[in-house]
Amino acid sequence: MKILYVTGLTIPLKDLLKGKKEEQITGLPGFYYPWKYLVKKGHQVDFVFISNFKEKYKITVDWFNEKNILANIYAPYKEYRFMRFLRQIFRLIQLFYYTSKALKVKKYDFIYCKSYEGFAGQVLSKIYKIPSGIRLFGDFTFCYNDIKKYGNLKAIMKHPLEYLSFKVGANFLLATDDGSNCDDLFKMWGNKKTKFYFWKTGIDLNLPKDEKINIKLPENFLYYPARYVDWKRQDRALKILKLLFDKNIKNVYLIFTGNLTSIEHYNNLQKKAKEYSIENNVIFEKEVVQNQMRLISQKSLANILVADHSNLGNVFYEILSSGSVVISFKNKGLDEFIVDGYNGFLVDDEEGFVENIKKIIYGKIDIKRIKENARKTALERFLSLEERFLKEVELIEKTAQKNNKNLKI
Repeated sequence: MKILYVTGLTIPLKDLLKGKKEEQITGLPGFYYPWKYLVKKGHQVDFVFISNFKEKYKITVDWFNEKNILANIYAPYKEYRFMRFLRQIFRLIQLFYYTSKALKVKKYDFIYCKSYEGFAGQVLSKIYKIPSGIRLFGDFTFCYNDIKKYGNLKAIMKHPLEYLSFKVGANFLLATDDGSNCDDLFKMWGNKKTKFYFWKTGIDLNLPKDEKINIKLPENFLYYPARYVDWKRQDRALKILKLLFDKNIKNVYLIFTGNLTSIEHYNNLQKKAKEYSIENNVIFEKEVVQNQMRLISQKSLANILVADHSNLGNVFYEILSSGSVVISFKNKGLDEFIVDGYNGFLVDDEEGFVENIKKIIYGKIDIKRIKENARKTALERFLSLEERFLKEVELIEKTAQKNNKNLKI
């Protein structure tokens, strides 16, 4: 079976293009594993993608080849809103052109469209009568929240491509159930002919492999692994550290690791740390590989999750399955897994973080028990990688075969 991905430049794709090995991939397993499993099952997976990547390809894995890249459309990120708007229009035109060109060169059995970058694939799948699927992660969180904040019409005006993506639809839409309200959004914007699937992610349920950590860790530290982008709200983590300092708890550090998505946000965080006079206790690091992140999470006093809208993403699953301490805001989805004070902590505000961290530092919480219960919850409640992502492969295969009875899987 021949499959065409129409997508943006995801972290796994970028890491492999840069020559990283599989164990060095730094994020988005929900994109990486279905792609790998498809290829390992003998299917051909090709790409048309938008990116900010124009380096020489250094692919080292044996299941991905430069020949699988039909178009790498260079369109670097713009910080300023008007420039981002122009970039979005121009790259959409390019996506239509190169995707159409790819479909004329090869006969594909399925088109997989990631987020709004895949909109061109959705439209062209209907023109060329090729089955297609839409894959969403937490990408559409803002759409639902803007509907609540501004109303449906203003939200559509703010997110026209996302809206059209829902309305045009596909054979199926698969979204990650990560607290991003995509199920509610589909009820409002979705195409009724599109089958909607809302699945939890899968996780490597093994404990992290013991290895040397590449970051020098202070004795007492809080950890927040997340992309440097405004909605991840690293500024809240800085405020939590400042509140600890205000209570004369100054022997605590704060470590950030993550992909540098927004330089503007990254620079603002450094300014904020200086403004709070805590800059000597804040460590800004780039993204780390999954195993390193899980090891760091184990060694931290606590992992603080402070993003807007939802913290039920891959990082949460990785941390809890490692048997680490999680403190998070009470937002959608986490209470399905976290029982406050049993296997983690859910709080209402920054003061709630501070109070729990103080109790941890002063030994008023049985952290060993919290960690054991976190690990126990993960083993009992989380899906394994194979269970979750082979299920996605099967969905793609069945969708393609249903539309082509002669297709051999």
